[in-house]
Amino acid sequence: MKFFFGLLAFIAAVVVVALLVVSLFRGFNNEDTSSPVISTYSFDDKTSVETIARYTVSGPIVADENYRQVRITVSKNARTIEVLKGYAAAVEKSSTLPNTPAAYTAFLGALRAAEFTNKRENVTTDPSSTCITGNKFFYELALASDKKADTWTTNCSFNDGTFAGNPRGTAQIFRAQIPNYRELTNGVNLASL
Repeated sequence: MKFFFGLLAFIAAVVVVALLVVSLFRGFNNEDTSSPVISTYSFDDKTSVETIARYTVSGPIVADENYRQVRITVSKNARTIEVLKGYAAAVEKSSTLPNTPAAYTAFLGALRAAEFTNKRENVTTDPSSTCITGNKFFYELALASDKKADTWTTNCSFNDGTFAGNPRGTAQIFRAQIPNYRELTNGVNLASL
């Protein structure tokens, strides 16, 4: 009888160790193979300086008078921040600062490092039905009227949405373009990254 219980305990221990090994392997291999990642634009193109980059943070679904968005648009000539009120996106506050092609080229280099144009494919969710109590983040890069990048994610899970870059790094890069960011967004209730 002792032998039977000893064998049973040994088998249970082997199963537990096997389950631990499998769970550790899954922890190290979190890559979502169902959604391959592609880069939608190469910043090495000579036309990069002619692009316009935009980052928008949309708050959770609330009453119209409480809904806010913060939109930062950067080009080779200007850096603009807008605080938008309500679902109709009326401009509540706005500030535009000049930019230079050299500064914009440095900004694009930072976006390249943050994998700004990386896109997760085969995403079936829609931003309007995802993370309704949290913030949504939209990322755009346009060359003339042609969008080279148009992705999104949420703060509920950075795996939500099509954006496959570095959300925290990207947010920091855009906010750093607006020296008076905190002053302009004071009182706007949006969770930051």
